[in-house]
Amino acid sequence: MKLKEIGDGIYMVDVVPLGYENLISCYILDFEKKAVVETGPKSSIQSVFSALREIGIKSLDYIFVSHIHLDHAGGAGTLAKEFGGKIVAHRKGAKHIINPKRLWKASVEFSRINELYGKPDSVGDRHVVMVDEDVTFNLGEVELKAFKTEGHAPHHLSFFLENERILFSGDSAGMCIDGSVIPTTPSPFNLDEWAESVERMIGLEAELIAYTHFGIYGAGDLLERVLNMAKRWAEIASESRTVEEFSERVKREDQELRRFADYYSHCDVMVKWIDYGFEGMFEFLARRGMR
Repeated sequence: MKLKEIGDGIYMVDVVPLGYENLISCYILDFEKKAVVETGPKSSIQSVFSALREIGIKSLDYIFVSHIHLDHAGGAGTLAKEFGGKIVAHRKGAKHIINPKRLWKASVEFSRINELYGKPDSVGDRHVVMVDEDVTFNLGEVELKAFKTEGHAPHHLSFFLENERILFSGDSAGMCIDGSVIPTTPSPFNLDEWAESVERMIGLEAELIAYTHFGIYGAGDLLERVLNMAKRWAEIASESRTVEEFSERVKREDQELRRFADYYSHCDVMVKWIDYGFEGMFEFLARRGMR
C-alpha cells in the first residue's frame, strides 16, 4: 500500500492489486464527513483499511463507487462492514452491490482475471444509496457531486469535488499514466453515450482528474485527447475486417497508446484490459452495422 496526500484532507492510495503498483488508485476524503472514492477489488481491500487507519479514520459516512466492475467496487461490501458508510452507486448497478452473486458469475465467465480480485461481499439494501440523477453530497467543508457518465458501462457514475475542482472519473475518462491517456472501451461499450459523458466532463472545467487507473493529473487537454483518440479508433475499426487487424493497426499508428502500453508491458492485467478495449470498440461498431 502506498498513501499520498494530494490536498488538504484528500489522499490517494495505491492498493497494489495482485502485486502490481500504479494500477489501481482509490481516494480518501477526510473532511467532517469521511468518504472513500473507489475501493478497488476485494483482494486488496486491506490496503484501504491500512490507509484509513494511518490517517486516523475510524468510520466512514460514504463509499462512492463509479461502477460495479470488480476492480472498482469489488471491495465495497467488505469496506462497509468494517468501517460503515453508505455505498453510493448507479441505480442500474446497485442491485449487484446488494447481492453480487450474478455479478461474480458473469465476471468470472468474462475473464478468469476476475477470480483473482476476490468474490465481493453482499450488503443490506439499507447500506446502499442509488443514484439515477445528479446528487450533491455535503461532506462538511466541501461538496461532492455524483452524476451519470454512461458509455464505458450503462451504470457508470463520476464524482466532482466542486470546491477543489477535482474530477473522480472512474473509467469514464479513460486510463492515464505519466500523462499518456487511452480510452477504456470493453464490451458492452457505447461510443455515443461515452462521448456525451466526456463532453459533459469537459464542461465541468475540472483542474485535476483523479483516475482509478492510475493517479491524479492536471486536467489540461486530457479529456479532449481521449475523446479524439476514441473517435480515431472507431474510424480504424470501421475500416478493419477483424478485431486483430483493428488492434494491430492502432498499435502501429497511435503513439500515445504505445507509450501507455510500454509502461505496462510487465503487467499481464493491463495487457488484457487493453485487448478487451479493442474488442469492445469493434463489437460496438458491429452492433451498429458500421463495419
